[in-house]
Amino acid sequence: MATAPPGAYNQRMRAWLVVVVSLGIWLGAPEARAQAPTATPTAADVLAAAQAFYSAHPVVAAKMRQITTTAGHRTIVDGTLEVTAGRFRWQQYARTPRSRRAIVAREIIGDGAQLVVFDHVNEQIRVAPPDVRLLPIALAHVYDRAALANLTPAFASSGGHGAPTDRVLTLTPATGAPFASLALVVDPGNHRIKQAVVTDLAGDTIDVRFYEPRYDRPVGTVASWRLAMQSRVARYTVIASPVIAPAPTPAPAPAP
Repeated sequence: MATAPPGAYNQRMRAWLVVVVSLGIWLGAPEARAQAPTATPTAADVLAAAQAFYSAHPVVAAKMRQITTTAGHRTIVDGTLEVTAGRFRWQQYARTPRSRRAIVAREIIGDGAQLVVFDHVNEQIRVAPPDVRLLPIALAHVYDRAALANLTPAFASSGGHGAPTDRVLTLTPATGAPFASLALVVDPGNHRIKQAVVTDLAGDTIDVRFYEPRYDRPVGTVASWRLAMQSRVARYTVIASPVIAPAPTPAPAPAP
């Protein structure tokens, strides 16, 4: 009787080994899944994951839409947002009667202390006008970890915001906060925040939505943003000074 060459025997053994291993994986996978079920995350878990995401991505450039509802009147503004080191610039787009294409109508710079609006259409400079008063609250609770410290998270009871697959958090502030509630729409894939909705004490809302975010694109600083506009805004009317007045020097104590 002819004997199979050693090479053929080894090939048959390797083929049987592959079959046995594959069969073991196929039979054992359901059992492994049954033994290690995926835990359902809590609202605090989702919020912590979102905070971890933005801690790892402190610089953000994105398209942004703001939907403001005041006394039942709804206003929509689109633009681009840059955030770095707790500072931000929002360039708002608008169409003018002279041009059909969108132009940068206003630039809003938050320097960590105040909000300055450079109105290129009306050639004015304003500090914290009413239509953007809730914007720092919305952005701070997306990008500032400390701002969320005094808020209690819970899952939203209704699907009023985001897609059906998104995780929607409702955060209730402590007594004395300048707003009534905050809703955050979190992407379950990477835990980025897609939408932030702030409701103030009067029931007015600001709905901020973020699109096409980039975390690898360099952004400017407050100084570079202002410098880029310096020659253009030099002739603008200052409605309120964008410079914070220094604290008054205390009067010297009377001589004894």
